[in-house]
Amino acid sequence: MPRFLSSLTAVALALCLGENAVAGVSSKVTDRFERSGQVLQEMIGAPDKGIPKGMLDHARCVAVIPSLKKGGFGLGARFGHGFVTCRRDMTGAWGPVSSFKIAGGTMGFQIGLESVDVVLLFVNQRGVEKLLQDQFSLGGDASISAGPVGRTAEAETDVLLRSEIYSYARSRGLFAGIALDGARMYQDADVNKDLYGREIKATDILVTPKVGMPPGSAPLIGVLNKYSPHAPYVKK
Repeated sequence: MPRFLSSLTAVALALCLGENAVAGVSSKVTDRFERSGQVLQEMIGAPDKGIPKGMLDHARCVAVIPSLKKGGFGLGARFGHGFVTCRRDMTGAWGPVSSFKIAGGTMGFQIGLESVDVVLLFVNQRGVEKLLQDQFSLGGDASISAGPVGRTAEAETDVLLRSEIYSYARSRGLFAGIALDGARMYQDADVNKDLYGREIKATDILVTPKVGMPPGSAPLIGVLNKYSPHAPYVKK
């Protein structure tokens, strides 16, 4: 009987894996694409408090982390998975998507766990170069600031671009502040390998694309193409 149960379990696992993978992409990754697109749509479209279109037009790269976890018991922590995409040749349409992880501790005593949606806008060349590294520190290797929100920020974007990265966060449907200084972004080589069928460097995805759009990325790229298909403020 135990041997029979083991065989049955193995068959069930194989069927599960087969259903959850399409062209090498797991259902978890596909779901993350869908949630990333939904998060971006809602954070741009929020009445009077959304991410300004002018900020998107300044962005060279955009990263989305749906459900970044923060908090814990005792020493706090932050961790999550997301996707980032950059403009082709820094001026045109959005290019292929790269997967990344974000992690880092927070100081102070915390109890509980909170989920926060985060969008990061990379607005200059130095910020883009950091994305090509295996890992880098937000606020350390690249400066990061909370981004302006709402329509009143549209006319001010030129003078507000003081950092390499601008962050937007939403908790329980409302925009919220979140300190990301000290957190680290890591290339997620395993997910990228699943997306593109081989090991690939970040620069070959984000800057000089040698691949096409990966399966499942349409929900995210579609939102960016809807609101900022070109880059009127970005210069080479």
